[in-house]
Amino acid sequence: MYLKGMCVRLEYVINNVEPQAIFRFFEELCAIPHGSGNESGIASYLCDFAVSHSLEYYRDELNNVLIKKEAHPSRKDRPPVMLQAHTDMVCEKLPTLEHNFTVDPLKLMVKDGILTAEGTTLGADNGIGVAAMLAALDDRELLAPPLECLFTVSEETGMDGALGFDYTKVTARNVLNLDNTEEGSACCGCAGGVDVHLCLPCEYASMYGKPFTISVSGLAGGHSGVDIDRGRQNAIKLLAKALLALYQTTPFCLITMSGGSKPNVIPSSATAVAVFFSTSEAKAADRFLRDYFKQASINFCRDDRKIKYSFKSIHAEGCTGDSANTYRQPTEYSRLTHKSTNRLLSLLAVAPFGVLKYMPDDKTQVLSSVNPGVFTHNGENFKLTFFARSCYNSEFWETVSILKGLGRLYGAEVTVDSPTPGWKYVSKSALRDVYDKACRAVLGRPAVFENIHAGLECGVIISAMNAIDGKESAQAISIGPNLKAIHSTSESVDLASCSRFYRVISEILERI
Repeated sequence: MYLKGMCVRLEYVINNVEPQAIFRFFEELCAIPHGSGNESGIASYLCDFAVSHSLEYYRDELNNVLIKKEAHPSRKDRPPVMLQAHTDMVCEKLPTLEHNFTVDPLKLMVKDGILTAEGTTLGADNGIGVAAMLAALDDRELLAPPLECLFTVSEETGMDGALGFDYTKVTARNVLNLDNTEEGSACCGCAGGVDVHLCLPCEYASMYGKPFTISVSGLAGGHSGVDIDRGRQNAIKLLAKALLALYQTTPFCLITMSGGSKPNVIPSSATAVAVFFSTSEAKAADRFLRDYFKQASINFCRDDRKIKYSFKSIHAEGCTGDSANTYRQPTEYSRLTHKSTNRLLSLLAVAPFGVLKYMPDDKTQVLSSVNPGVFTHNGENFKLTFFARSCYNSEFWETVSILKGLGRLYGAEVTVDSPTPGWKYVSKSALRDVYDKACRAVLGRPAVFENIHAGLECGVIISAMNAIDGKESAQAISIGPNLKAIHSTSESVDLASCSRFYRVISEILERI
């Protein structure tokens, strides 16, 4: 099949799995680059779909798209229902893979009923939800009330689409968000989140010695919300702690350091460039760090035990470089002073990471957490970005206050972005009851309801609807199929679960 406006012939890889429509639509989505901030192609695809199906649609300047479908004749007397999913995906790839997320389609693979992408994130978060909505709009036999399908943008980078949409365009007050990751489980509440930036100025000195690249990679990484309590290592902190331990035995100077790609992703790799002043120092540093990571990995969770460590001269392979005992040749690099090196590594080492508190009455549920997700250097200042989450406003702002204090202690300039609203947990609703009945009918078991430690657009949508109505009139649940390792190159989706997921959606729409 040829996609309109594209010079790519699409060869489907998912075959003999029903309903076929959801998988055909998903594969077509994967052929269109749609990383956060690059959703215009998907928006055009959705509008073309609406035109070809003679459906009313609205596209705003952010590339959010709303498509409406009239009720089945047998359901015309029922109130409308909103189906909602986001069109952007997290773009992560293996370091050795040549893949340009702005132009290249994803390469899909199916093995034993599990769908993955070759060396990249799959985008099943939230592409499967988008595909399910298209399948519902395409299904002429679906016994559904009026549908208002909202496709939002930039969910992964701050929910800008959901925050910027004009909700006077919709009339539905029952919302089915399709962005969950576990079959049979419905989220009825979520954590809010905010980016906190620490910008640390450093002192520099004239350059002597020879630079070496020191890196760690191969860690599991993952979602900084749903994976935060799995004991996974943060590569930025891990490398900083190792280098700080090395510095206390053999002082050296950093040239640069970086790690992570998104604030809401646990960093799986980090790299530093450091200068050593003799061959013996470089050899000793390599031995020290190799032993450090060997000993540290004993206490890693299973997901992180594939860690890779590298220590290389920038101008030659290996750590020894020149045969001379002492380097005195200046390079094109400038180095940090010893004081700035120590201060920077100390800040990174003590930076909070992971679960801060669990729910008082349920120790299986995370209450608040923080992730130092991105560390960059612009040649002058270093910038560390945290993503803080919490279900309660008081805890949320307490974390922000701690990060502000930490930054000021180390002389960093601290800025805080606008927070994404959380979603108050709802223990009873008609929508929950309908979902439970659908799970019993399709899965043969009752539904499980939870509060998720991740940001969902439901909080934004429900808040906006209630503000328009001047009362708490809207209700929502977030559902989905079985997804694993989202936001990582190991992301996968169970195809059979997707089939059941669509049947559950159909049951809800028939019963509501």
